[in-house]
Amino acid sequence: MLFRTAFFLIIAISLAIINPVHSTVFTSVENGYWTDTGTWDQGSTPTTEDTVIIEHFVQASYNLVVDSLGYLLVQASGQLCGRDLYMTVECGAAVDNYGAIYIDSILVYGMVT
Repeated sequence: MLFRTAFFLIIAISLAIINPVHSTVFTSVENGYWTDTGTWDQGSTPTTEDTVIIEHFVQASYNLVVDSLGYLLVQASGQLCGRDLYMTVECGAAVDNYGAIYIDSILVYGMVT
């Protein structure tokens, strides 16, 4: 029994080290700028590793990166807009767009649908 408990503990610790989860889910609560904390339900701004759900018009004011731990979902009611900007989608990241993304350039190493 002790061996079994130790085995599962070692597996759990190994998985946490190999695949750490740092992602927080941010959902837009109103139209606004990406950098405005009032735009998001968490009261802060998303990082590259977070899960971001856009349900409103969100204006980006700097280049965006969706990290390998990150996920971006633009709902049918959402729009992501950024003029003279680019967005990079890293390997392992995912972007699902059911609304509209208006970005000058998107560099994709991950998955975009």
